[in-house]
Amino acid sequence: MSFSTNQMFKYLHIMCLQDNPRLYLQLIDMGLQQNPLNEDNIISIIDQFLSRDTDPEQKVLFAQRKVEFLEDFGNDILRYVIVCLLSTLLVKITYGLCIHTSQRVIGKTGKFL
Repeated sequence: MSFSTNQMFKYLHIMCLQDNPRLYLQLIDMGLQQNPLNEDNIISIIDQFLSRDTDPEQKVLFAQRKVEFLEDFGNDILRYVIVCLLSTLLVKITYGLCIHTSQRVIGKTGKFL
């Protein structure tokens, strides 16, 4: 049985409902192989992953991929700047929360919660 690119793209898109980052990466890769390249389609795949309730570190990685994609293929400098700022904010929030949740201290006693 042979699948066309569009059929495979639709199949992977449905499979992404399982919240598997590898499937999203496959969708992005397939989008990069299309000619002509559809910037909005790839950005929407990344945004779909970022909107999910998933591992914060995976979100940071996808936000960085979004920045890199726009660096390489983007046509709108304003969009790129906004994505860079949001990605930086996500990194600070994600790793700031990791630090605070793993090192909560009560007053001057130095006891961890």
